[in-house]
Amino acid sequence: MDHTFHVYLNSEASKETFPANDSGAFTQLLPERVILEPHGKWYCRVTACNLGFKLTKPHYLLCDFCSESSVGERKKPILCLLFHKLSEIVNPQWVPVKLRELSQVKIWVQRVDNPSSLSEKTGITYCILEFKKDTEDKRR
Repeated sequence: MDHTFHVYLNSEASKETFPANDSGAFTQLLPERVILEPHGKWYCRVTACNLGFKLTKPHYLLCDFCSESSVGERKKPILCLLFHKLSEIVNPQWVPVKLRELSQVKIWVQRVDNPSSLSEKTGITYCILEFKKDTEDKRR
């Protein structure tokens, strides 16, 4: 794999455009549109995450541009599973990216055992996403 870049996100960055942003769900505009090269597959993973609120139970970190994963009988665009406020991303997984163009990123946090329930959402959430393009030909 080569062609790597990082995106730094925080829940306060685009509050003027998205006033409903909070530390549990936010959309951030990127400074410029990112066009992912059409050849090869693109992947993303979370390399760092600091939530603006305390977790008492496991939560999913979800993202709008990720390919969906099967969770029971549902599909969700999961980036990773979080266990602690200052999340140490243990064994981060590369998740396929379903879009070829990004101008904004939507991130949200959802409890594993009760998707409609979310902890107190105060503070600022920070995330660093790493993107990589897989240029290997896997048809061999």
